[in-house]
Amino acid sequence: MSRVFVSYRASDGKKDASRLAEDLARRFGQAQVFFDKADLTAGSSWRAQVLAELGAKPVVALLLTPDYFGASQDGQRRIDRADDPVRLEILAAMEAGATLLPLMTEGVGMPAAAELPAALVALRDHHALKLRTDDWANDFERLARDLARLGLKPLAGGDAPGPNAASGKPWRALLGVAAAVWLLLELAMASMAPKDIDSDSHVGVAVLLAAPLALAWITWRWTRLDTARAPRWLSMGLVVLAGWSMLSQLYQAAQLSSPGAQVAADSAPATQPAPQPQPLVAPPPAPPAAAPADPLSGTWQAQLANGQHMPMNLKLRDGRLTLQTQRIDIRQDASMAPLVLALAAQGVVLHDIRLRAEGDWDEREAELQLALQSGDGQRTLDTGHMQLMLAPDNRSLTGSLQFSNGQPVALVLRRP
Repeated sequence: MSRVFVSYRASDGKKDASRLAEDLARRFGQAQVFFDKADLTAGSSWRAQVLAELGAKPVVALLLTPDYFGASQDGQRRIDRADDPVRLEILAAMEAGATLLPLMTEGVGMPAAAELPAALVALRDHHALKLRTDDWANDFERLARDLARLGLKPLAGGDAPGPNAASGKPWRALLGVAAAVWLLLELAMASMAPKDIDSDSHVGVAVLLAAPLALAWITWRWTRLDTARAPRWLSMGLVVLAGWSMLSQLYQAAQLSSPGAQVAADSAPATQPAPQPQPLVAPPPAPPAAAPADPLSGTWQAQLANGQHMPMNLKLRDGRLTLQTQRIDIRQDASMAPLVLALAAQGVVLHDIRLRAEGDWDEREAELQLALQSGDGQRTLDTGHMQLMLAPDNRSLTGSLQFSNGQPVALVLRRP
């Protein structure tokens, strides 16, 4: 039979250790609980008795109080002494392969590795539980469930687990009542005719929904420490459903009681006139759909990022968009001086230029192939591409143009 051994420091842990041993004995029976004060036989060595009990690989509950590791004697910590009883208990438990279960009392945590003797550093690898004075009942229930999983058998007539433990199953009754009330209220509202539901009906249902909401919340509070997930998820799910239903009813009540809803109800005719039979006359044929107006063809005024303006002629036909400017005199344009000089060096005299672009129009945008030509159209000076997008009002086009050796230039075209 598995047993649990309570290890404690007598200087400050005797009271809590006695309380723990008594609670464990009521839950699991005295035969499964070893407490030195009660279990050491007269004339026997407590160390021999402990080692004999540890031979069955029980669970060793280490009651961590401030003095458990911190007690000192003659300027040296007792836990560092080779003859310290607590140290001997822990080492004997480790050697016997016992399951170590540290229990942290009020205000005590697991010490850092540097604060433990080298032989006891492995204690930090064990899962620690809380056993606080102010929340003893809840902490003890969690400890009892862990001990049951480790092999201890609860007594059939022993103390029953608290209301937060799943083994008692009180949450099933509460959750069942809450779910039944919530479902009945929802079915009652669904079965009522719309004309019978007013603002007061919604408010009344919202008030009644407080009952399943409260029961589901209580169930969640009771099961929040339970290791089983089903009680927690079911109760929280019902809390969400009942809360949502309550808010929905209150919202609908507010909608029905608003002044706008009341005015609409008052202005609605009491009865609707019966529809009069209409003669069977064939409806006139619908006129053919008008072809959409061409939003692009015509003259547009282009505004470049450098402040220049120039007219551009656009033409859209069969999904193909073409763009062309008139001849542009560049003799006074300083930005074109490098090009004019470069061509002059080749024996070409250039006085004016024009832009031509062509590409597919896709609903409201296009990407066009761009060509910079001499004014007479006989020589192509540079190429690039142009992007255009039509504004929602069909009055402007925005985009950019870029030649092969230049940077993108913002472009805006507007209807004159």
